Amino acid sequence: MLDIVEIIKKDRNVKNCKMTYHNGKLVLHLSLDDFTGLSKSDATNSVLNTIKNNIPEHQWPNIINIVEELPRTSVGKVDYNQMKIIGEKLCVELKSNQKLEIVKPLKRKLKKQK
Repeated sequence: MLDIVEIIKKDRNVKNCKMTYHNGKLVLHLSLDDFTGLSKSDATNSVLNTIKNNIPEHQWPNIINIVEELPRTSVGKVDYNQMKIIGEKLCVELKSNQKLEIVKPLKRKLKKQK
């Protein structure tokens, strides 16, 4: 999985990405770089092309979860436990052979920390 992430990170539209694995399915958690001047749709298509052109099909992620920011712990590190929970929820209705299913970010209210 680490090799796949490193290939995807080479796309100039990728701000940050991590992968998680759930019941035989790969989930790519991805945040896009806002400063490339491309629309979210064009940036997403660029990432899809990077995956399709540089990674063998059997290694493609099943789901691409596009988020504004990857979940973080209170000390600012990537929260893998939260990504695991999100990934498990996304994989529930996914067909076994489905690849590159894109999940757009959900608008949600963030809790204000005191």
